[in-house]
Amino acid sequence: MSQTKNGGDALARVAAIRKQVLARRSEISSSLPKSLQFDFWMKSVEAAFCESPDLLLCTPTSIMRSTMNSAFVGLPPNHALGLAAFVVFRDTKRGVTDCQFMPMVKGLVALAKRSGEIKDIQTRVVYAGDEFQVEWGTEPRIVHRPTSKSDRSKIEAAYSVAWLKDGSYSFEVVWAEDISAARAVAKTKNVWDSWPGEMARKTAFKRHSKWLPGADELVRAINLDNELSDMTPTRDVDPLVAPRSRADQVADVLGAEPEVGPPAAEQEPDGPAPGPEDQSPPDAEEGDAGDDPAIQKAFDGGVRCRLAGIPIDRNPHNDVSDHLRWAAWRGGWGQQDEGSAS
Repeated sequence: MSQTKNGGDALARVAAIRKQVLARRSEISSSLPKSLQFDFWMKSVEAAFCESPDLLLCTPTSIMRSTMNSAFVGLPPNHALGLAAFVVFRDTKRGVTDCQFMPMVKGLVALAKRSGEIKDIQTRVVYAGDEFQVEWGTEPRIVHRPTSKSDRSKIEAAYSVAWLKDGSYSFEVVWAEDISAARAVAKTKNVWDSWPGEMARKTAFKRHSKWLPGADELVRAINLDNELSDMTPTRDVDPLVAPRSRADQVADVLGAEPEVGPPAAEQEPDGPAPGPEDQSPPDAEEGDAGDDPAIQKAFDGGVRCRLAGIPIDRNPHNDVSDHLRWAAWRGGWGQQDEGSAS
C-alpha cells in the first residue's frame, strides 16, 4: 500500500475521531479542570495520533473510550508534558488491538496537587550502591544519598514523599519485592522492560496516594491504571477503562521507522527531570533538526503529519515554550515542499 493511500486513510481516521469528540464538546468541556482548555486538550489528542499513527489501527470503540478517559481525569495525552499517553494493547485472547489511556507518574502527581492541600510531591528510585535509610517511629524520615558508583541496572526500592500545606509530610517506601510483585501482575510487561524506573516510582506513588488528600480525578486515574493489572481499585469510585506502552509499529501506517526512548516524565534519582528549555540546543533554524534527539523527533513528527494530511496549524508543539521544537516540527512538515522545489 502506498504512503499516499496510507496517509489518506490516517487523515480520514483522525477526522472521524475529531468529529466524534466535537459532538460531545459540551460534556467534555464541563469535565475538564479550569486549568485545561478544551482546544488545548483536543490538540493534544490529535497530536497523539499524529505522533503514533499505529494507534489508528486500534478498535474505534477503544479509541473513543481512551479519549473520553483522558478528558474525564483531566490529563492530556501530550508527550511533551509527560502527563499521560495513549498506548496500544494487543489483546491476544480476543484477537484485537485496543487503544488505552495510561496516566504517567507525573500526571498522577499533578492530579494529587489539584486537591489544594499538597505543597509538593517527589518520587525517587533507590539503586544498588545508594546510601538509603528509612526510620519509622515518632520521627519518621528518609535518608537517600545517590553515589557515582550506584548500579542503575538494579533497583532496590522506590519512594514517594509529600509535603502538605499544613506543614506535615508523609512518605511511602516500596522495596524490590513489592516492585517485583506489581510487575508480575502487570499486563504491560514491555513498559516495565523499557522504563523500570518510571514504573517503580509510579508503584510507590500509587500506594502512597491511599493516604493523601486527592480529587476524584486522581482516584479515577489510579483505578484506570489498575485496569492494566490484576489489582483491584484502590478506592470505590466509578472506574472508566485503561492501557499499555507507546506502540512501535509506525511503519504499519506510514512506513516510518519506530521511535524508541524514555517517556518525557522520566526523572533521574539525583534531581528533577529537565524541562523543555533544558533539553534543546541553543540555536536552531526552522527545518534544522540539529543533534538533539528531541529536536530530531519533532522534525520527524512534522514529516509524518504532513504525510498524514495534518494541516500545519495543528503543530503539537504550539503549547510548548520551547520554540526550537516548534520550528523543527514546521521544518519537517515543509520538507516535502523543499524536496519538490529542488
